Amino acid sequence: MLYQSYLLLIEKGTHEFGMTGLRSLALSTLVERLDLLLAHQSELAAFMALRDQRHTLGVAGLSDMLTCADRLKLAPERLPRLLETLVSERRADQARRETPALCQNGPALEARRQTFAERDRIKITEDRTTVRQRLLERRPVGGSNYGSRKTWTEMALLGNEFGKQRRFTPVRDLLSRAGHSIRTLKPCFMMSPLSLAKFLKPGGVEFDLLVIDEASQMRPEDALGGMLRAKQIVVVGDPKQLPPTDFFMRSADETSLDDEFEDVDAESILEACQRTFRETRRLKWHYRSRCESLIAFSNAEFYDRSLITFPTARPGSFAIDLIRVDGAYQARRNVAEASCIAEEAVEFMRHFAAMDEETVPTLGLVAVNTDQRDLIQEELRRLCADDQLVDGYREKVEKKGEPIFVKNLENVQGDERDYIFISLTYGREPGATAMKQRFGPINGKQGHRRLNVLFSRRGYA
Repeated sequence: MLYQSYLLLIEKGTHEFGMTGLRSLALSTLVERLDLLLAHQSELAAFMALRDQRHTLGVAGLSDMLTCADRLKLAPERLPRLLETLVSERRADQARRETPALCQNGPALEARRQTFAERDRIKITEDRTTVRQRLLERRPVGGSNYGSRKTWTEMALLGNEFGKQRRFTPVRDLLSRAGHSIRTLKPCFMMSPLSLAKFLKPGGVEFDLLVIDEASQMRPEDALGGMLRAKQIVVVGDPKQLPPTDFFMRSADETSLDDEFEDVDAESILEACQRTFRETRRLKWHYRSRCESLIAFSNAEFYDRSLITFPTARPGSFAIDLIRVDGAYQARRNVAEASCIAEEAVEFMRHFAAMDEETVPTLGLVAVNTDQRDLIQEELRRLCADDQLVDGYREKVEKKGEPIFVKNLENVQGDERDYIFISLTYGREPGATAMKQRFGPINGKQGHRRLNVLFSRRGYA
């Protein structure tokens, strides 16, 4: 009778609590196991909840996965990511099976890619030819060559200028008297707001289209001169980039630390046009960064993940390195940081000096202000003197069309290089044990104003 009760208890433990293998245990061993379980009876509720969850997952078809995870002794926190990976892989396999276009092999896809690229190149060439033919159909105005040469106009004036060796007609006067012919010969003008005001008289030349690039950097008053001379305008820029400011270009005697950021909220022509015309088209594809990590933060924090980016071919790769430099900030300069970034640049150039012109990686150096930029340039000149490897590297990247540059923050817009070193410059003052902090609103949040760090892309082996 006692043995029957014992068997019933074992059966109950097996069915209600999942305690298997009890029949094969010796009575003394079973007593030890039960004593151990009684000592941990406070964990029974959690164990039962886990058992119920495991049963639910098993009903969903995940028993094999859980068994395999137990065998491999995987940490529980890795299981959700593992499941996502398996589901994604299965969905990808199903999509490949159900979609004929995805079932094509590598050579076939590569052939289609090359065909598309070739057709794209042909279209670009044909568009150039079409534009050139249309422009050649236009004829410049003959103009007047009567009287004093100071009164000649259009092609008569230009023909006279072409043969000169000295005493040329001033550009402003030339554009005023021969503007129609010059626009026929050279229909596209690339000018800064200052150059436009300097060389074009009001009402003298009118353009069909005005394109304002890097509009987030331009104040409305600087753009008005060009807008008044055009029939149509296209304003291109990024409202998330640096607004119009000349703080980083000022010298130490032109500003103080107390007003260093007081003008960073100045309105740009981009913001004025957005508010006035309300016709905005956003860039959808991000095409500049070869590694997705370079744009991932901005895409998430500033662009609401609306940019279409391309994952890198190396999973887990990260293209941004942070190097802390124990320097001091004085007179808008950080000497230790300038030395560090210059030495790193020289090491970079020497490392890649032996590569051929086609594959050699290019380099750019950026500082947050003009004083730090000048200091870095001085350090580079000192370290690169009579260095044949550096000279060889410079010659190759110049032939490639991407020479090494050292620029301040406001002048680096649009530049592209394989590697960019950034000197953030700001840090603790000389003799201070801690970095001075300034708190203030940054994009609606409270945050630190100064950092003593150096961004660099390292790991070039």
